[in-house]
Amino acid sequence: MAHVLDEEYIQQLLQDSTPEVEVVLVEAAGVAPHRIVRVFIDHPRGVTHEQCAAVSRILEARLEEAGLVSGDCVIEVSSPGLDRPLRTPAHFAAQTGRRVRVRTSVAVDGRKAWDGILMDSTDDCIVIRQDGSDVRLDLAVVSKANLVYEFGQGARD
Repeated sequence: MAHVLDEEYIQQLLQDSTPEVEVVLVEAAGVAPHRIVRVFIDHPRGVTHEQCAAVSRILEARLEEAGLVSGDCVIEVSSPGLDRPLRTPAHFAAQTGRRVRVRTSVAVDGRKAWDGILMDSTDDCIVIRQDGSDVRLDLAVVSKANLVYEFGQGARD
């Protein structure tokens, strides 16, 4: 069975050994022998260098075992960073009340770029408040979304 290197598959590979680690994003670039697989992870208590190294070792072994990568492949594991990508309904729900930057594949109200406060989210859409007005964006047209970290406001509990 052929596997796609995506968030769901990588999460399955890690589930038994690191169940609290969330795979936020997987990016694969290049072709053999110069392939790079970038995996962005999160953890309820934050991401440490030790966790990144452990996840990298686990993934390297399991992906090689599955025949999906060779020894020449580079696997990079890191936290999603301050501007973490938002891709799933759960990602958006966890960031309600925070500033986000969103791009859509089609124009909504005459624009494709949004930068505002995430007011609400469901399994199908998000509501962003920008310049005092709320706009509803269907998740099906969201092509990219990131959290915008605002310095000076401190970390969120």
